Amino acid sequence: VEEVAITRLQLYPNPVSNVLTVHGNTSIIENIIIYALTGQKILQINKHFNEIDVSKLEAGVYFIKLVAANRQRHIKFIKE
Repeated sequence: VEEVAITRLQLYPNPVSNVLTVHGNTSIIENIIIYALTGQKILQINKHFNEIDVSKLEAGVYFIKLVAANRQRHIKFIKE
């Protein structure tokens, strides 16, 4: 069940300016980690949130890793 739930999580808007919204069953999320294209960890949140403030990130391409029940989902997003 958790695997299906994590695959259904979506991010919007993409590209994003200020607030990235996580849509789906966010209560299953244990960690949210944002990485730069270089692999550098930029931000880690150890709780579930529906909205993530990315306004302080520089413009560019990033990956977000959503962790739930020992499962991971990586999604690419663009910060304007």
